Amino acid sequence: MTDDWSNERKSSVYFLGDMVNIEASVDVANHLPLSLYVDTCAATLAPDVNSHPRYSFIDQQGCFRDSKLTGSRSSFLPRVQDELLQIQLEPFLFHGDDRHTIYITCHLEAVPISKTDPVKKACSYNNGRWRSVDGDSYVCESCGKDEETSSAKPAAYQSNHKRALKSQTRKKRNDLHKETTLGPFVFLPWKTLKTGNLK
Repeated sequence: MTDDWSNERKSSVYFLGDMVNIEASVDVANHLPLSLYVDTCAATLAPDVNSHPRYSFIDQQGCFRDSKLTGSRSSFLPRVQDELLQIQLEPFLFHGDDRHTIYITCHLEAVPISKTDPVKKACSYNNGRWRSVDGDSYVCESCGKDEETSSAKPAAYQSNHKRALKSQTRKKRNDLHKETTLGPFVFLPWKTLKTGNLK
């Protein structure tokens, strides 16, 4: 999406330091009111989500780990409609791999608003704490508990704008679940500014 979220972005080329705007929505015309969630999102260098290397930047049914693990600005944006989610992802490169073509595969789930599910969430790590796009940040507690059980970070996480090569994805299927793949995106190293002599 464009910077103002009004249209699809014409170019799929991004530099480190840019932001990738991704919008997901569900058609509620033939359903009861629904809330949309992203269970998982994984980045790969090929369209196959099971290919390697692979980096899961959203997991645990809605924990956006990228900003927590790497210090990036990646996050869910505050929800403006129940049936819509907006994601900002900071471009990255895979550690030890010179390829720049990235595919993003996400598993989406729509949940009836009337059916409260404490497992479903959309949580980002901002200013030292997990926060929910829906305002009820207590649902994000499981994101922090998962970190406590796995405190050691892979070396690739510690390299600026480099991502680790692992992911675990569980899939469930019904009419309110969908797996979608976006891309290819092209993520390039930092853009250099060219300067000339002023006359």
